[in-house]
This record gives sequence, structure tokens and C-alpha cells, in this order.
Amino acid sequence: DYDRALKFNPRHAEALRLRGAVYGLKGEHARAIADFDQAIGLNGKDWFAWFNRAIARDNRGDFSGSIADYDQALRLRPNNVAALLGRGAAHHHQGAFAKAIADYSLAVGLAPDNAQALYKRGTAYANADDSERAIADLDRSILLDGSNALAFLNRAGVYRRRGDFERALADYDRALRLRPGLPQALAGRRLA
Repeated sequence: DYDRALKFNPRHAEALRLRGAVYGLKGEHARAIADFDQAIGLNGKDWFAWFNRAIARDNRGDFSGSIADYDQALRLRPNNVAALLGRGAAHHHQGAFAKAIADYSLAVGLAPDNAQALYKRGTAYANADDSERAIADLDRSILLDGSNALAFLNRAGVYRRRGDFERALADYDRALRLRPGLPQALAGRRLA
């Protein structure tokens, strides 16, 4: 019990970090951030505290703060795929697609068979209107993990914007088989 450990030693950085992680899993992001702040204050070299605070900030919509925390986590542990994907997602939420693609590309370079990295980069390419690269990444992501309904959904959107309605409908149908009732797939299907 982290509360008990912290009563005994309120400056126990690891207990603060771990309790913060539990708060984060429970959706109590403000409490998580408070614990991560203290853990970082006690041990600024704890990459996991920086990484988890970045996630909590993401969940609160503080993308600039999360990017700063991912930057620090990556200074402490360069080439961490999860941190690169997180920072890329924060850039993506801000509409900074080139920065998102750069982070996702670093992640793909480190883990070329990471379906999630390819999916995220493919989606960023789609948002940046680079349909060729979007389809290439989404194809590879789907090949590696055919259970990601959102990969089919995003590829369908690219096909629809290109006027390839037959492929778009097929992908919307695949997305709906994986996640029945997916609102974006139902809406996209009507448009295609």
C-alpha cells in the first residue's frame, strides 16, 4: 500500500511514482500529476516518472506539457519507442503533423514491425494529405495486426478522399466487423 509507505516516508520517490501510476490508471490524472511532480522533484533522473506524467498530461489535454515531459524522458532514455509514440501523438493532437511523422518514423526505425507505430504514422500521413505514404503504412500495419478497426477506418477514409469508393466501402465493412456500430465507420460508409 503506497499510502502507508508514504506515511512512513513521504519522500519515497518510487512510492510516489507508483502511486501516481495507480491514480493514472484510475483516471485521477490531477492526483497522478501531483505525485509525479513530487517524485521528479526528489529524483529528476527517473525517466518513468517523466514518461507517466507525460501520459497524465496527455489525458488532461495538456499537449505542450506532455511534449516537454516526453522530451525529458527521451533525454534520459533515448530511443524509447513508447515515449516516441507518445510524443508523436501529442504533436498529432496539436496538428503538428510533420513533427508527429518525425517521431513516428523514429519509432518505426527502431521497431519496424510495430503495427501501432505504422498505424499512427499512416494516420499522420493521411492528416497531412500524403495518401500514398498513408496507405503504405496502414497496409503494413493491417498486415501485422488485422484486428485494429481504426486502421481499416483510416485507410477507408484515405480511399474515400481519393475517390476509390469500392475499397473504402470494403474497409468500412472490415472496421464494422471488428467493432460493430463504430460511428465513424457508419458515417463514412454513408459518404462512400
